[in-house]
Amino acid sequence: MAGVNFLDKKMSQHLSEPVNAIFDNENASAPGYIFAAFADQGTSTWHRRTVEWFLTYLITEVGVTPHAQRQGYNAPELENAYQSVIQDLKRRRHAPWRKNETVRLVRDYLACVDELTIVKMICQKQFDLFKGMQQDVRKFETEDNRSRRSPDNSNGESMTERIKWALNLVNGRHDTTEKLLIDAKQSMEALFQLRSIEQNELAIVSDSQNEAIFLFTGVTIVFLLLSFFTSYYGMNLSTIVNTPRTEGYFWRLCGSIAFFIVMVVTLGAFRHHLKNIWKSRRPVKPTYSMV
Repeated sequence: MAGVNFLDKKMSQHLSEPVNAIFDNENASAPGYIFAAFADQGTSTWHRRTVEWFLTYLITEVGVTPHAQRQGYNAPELENAYQSVIQDLKRRRHAPWRKNETVRLVRDYLACVDELTIVKMICQKQFDLFKGMQQDVRKFETEDNRSRRSPDNSNGESMTERIKWALNLVNGRHDTTEKLLIDAKQSMEALFQLRSIEQNELAIVSDSQNEAIFLFTGVTIVFLLLSFFTSYYGMNLSTIVNTPRTEGYFWRLCGSIAFFIVMVVTLGAFRHHLKNIWKSRRPVKPTYSMV
């Protein structure tokens, strides 16, 4: 009640003001607006000069905030702002795929759904409050009609009209918020379906690439063997001047190096598995308890 109650194009300026200044500002605060409205005219505009009428006016004026009606709709309503957010999320949903963009988009969707759920709950509580007040106001007006008490200002807004105005405003906001909430959830489900289809397409492309790599690997292995045999049988070390080396020397040198490399690579690849086997075969030391 002491904060900014009216949506205005100068809201950022109002939020930077002290609390007392906001409370007295009729363009930002509902109590400030009520004080300014009754400061000059007093109770002349009241339908009935009673405490019940004043409390009904005060509760309905504060209870339906925030809204932009008092400022001539110079700023978008709360539900319109959320509608723009959902449209932006839909636009991002159809954007080309980027790394980690889906995670950020889902988090934004969940944040929007949570906020709309809270707004819907607030609207429902406001509606229940005004619905209960409507029954009490009907009792007051019934008693006034029985006692044939005429209103102090027949042109003024009655308590029933105030409650009806508040109920229509809150009910419309509740319905709009519910539609936005359903739209956000359906859009998020469509996002999941779209990403699932993209995952399937990527899996198909990956399978095709794996088949191509498998074929290329098979061809490479065939020609690798051919290259090895042609290189080996093409060697003639004895004809090289001042070289007493033979093919036996080639096998002793290259074979030892190749065996060492294969062993190192194998041990590095299976080091975790070998480590677990070694730990499982180590004897467990018995533990003794002090009795």
